[in-house]
Amino acid sequence: MDLVSLVEELKRQKLNSFDIIAEDEHIYAIPDENYGLVLGVYNAGKWPLTEWAHLQLAEKTGIPKRYYDKMREARKFELLADNVNAWLQGERRLIRILDGKVRAILSDRYRIIDNYDLVFLALDEFQKKETIGIYRIDLTETMLYIKAIDRTLTDIIKEQDIVYGGLVIRNSEVGASALRIEPFIFRRVCSNGLILPKILKKIHLERQITEIDDINWSDETKELEDKAFWSKVRDVIRATFDRQRSSHGLKS
Repeated sequence: MDLVSLVEELKRQKLNSFDIIAEDEHIYAIPDENYGLVLGVYNAGKWPLTEWAHLQLAEKTGIPKRYYDKMREARKFELLADNVNAWLQGERRLIRILDGKVRAILSDRYRIIDNYDLVFLALDEFQKKETIGIYRIDLTETMLYIKAIDRTLTDIIKEQDIVYGGLVIRNSEVGASALRIEPFIFRRVCSNGLILPKILKKIHLERQITEIDDINWSDETKELEDKAFWSKVRDVIRATFDRQRSSHGLKS
């Protein structure tokens, strides 16, 4: 995937996605001949599930995945729905929907870090330095992966063995991984690159989202929290591509 395709896809996904917070008592599974199982939320709608969401649903209900898959493969859809409905209870969930499918079933404590916001922030920083180029982009149902290199952050180990400073960004919107921003060294003779031990790791778990809480956090407080987090992301990107800081890492 190239950068233009990534940007267009993220814009498309932003327009075709939404999230729901719901109590387990308002969530229900329905057997379906076409999809095997669909997940409903009262007064919101019902949707089929991606394979990743099926995995999460099995985990959330405590149904062994092997048994869960066996019911699907044997087309025992009513039995599967009965099992899910019996064990899906007592929690609040964040249900993430994309393109008319449930793509994630998460805790209501999950801290959303969307690829759209992350990519556009990173691109904004990259564009401030014309020597930064995107080396690799991958976007799947569960993961975003970007590898960027600064052509001016170079050093020569020996003849024909040149290293470049760069940055790896990984993120999952569906709970497959925390956000990770990792400076790395790319060796021209070794295309995999050497990851440096300077990492910003943001676990996708924060304060609980509740309608009734000990403190009703204001929109201003939430906005300040977000601003502080995204400021840290910017700082890591800027520090990685700061030649004075990065040159030491290239030579060490």
